[in-house]
Amino acid sequence: MPADLPAAPALSASPSVVLSPVVSPSVRLVARLMWLMPAILVAAAIGLAQAPLELSKTLREGTPAIARVVAFETTERSEVSFDALTVRAPLPSGDSLTQTIPLPHGVAPLVSSEATVPVRVLPGSARPIVIETATVESNRGPVVWNVGGSQVRIAILSCVLCIVGAVLLAIGVGSWNRYLTRHGDPGERTTAVA
Repeated sequence: MPADLPAAPALSASPSVVLSPVVSPSVRLVARLMWLMPAILVAAAIGLAQAPLELSKTLREGTPAIARVVAFETTERSEVSFDALTVRAPLPSGDSLTQTIPLPHGVAPLVSSEATVPVRVLPGSARPIVIETATVESNRGPVVWNVGGSQVRIAILSCVLCIVGAVLLAIGVGSWNRYLTRHGDPGERTTAVA
């Protein structure tokens, strides 16, 4: 190596690049407000937890009756499918109780063509009428479908999905807040070379 060339600088194991964590107040505010989303899902899960309890109570304590189908409503749009059955059930006192019952989309065809359906009636309850069963014709003969039990299970699954969504969202929000605290906002990161 010729003597007139300068020696190459020694490379160190740690480069002289300094990353400074920068988080603007608005980004920090949004990151903190994101905690409201899991809280909203937990509140929704608490509200949804009442539905299976109310349905179960009516199925367990309600009086068996045969309700007359008054109307059937269905909406089959691609973004929202909605089915509801309006029934009128006789009460032991001689009066009648009319209620519109939302149905799962898969269960609606089973009861849509019926003139009457077996129900459980519990006046004064949050869910005073619950459809008990529906009979489905199959290759092997009539099959009795437990519609009330299906509605209870669907209500439980809705609640569980809200809880799972809240946990996953809380993990994501917590990770993002921790990342901002440790490393700063990646969009505002500055690099200074010494």
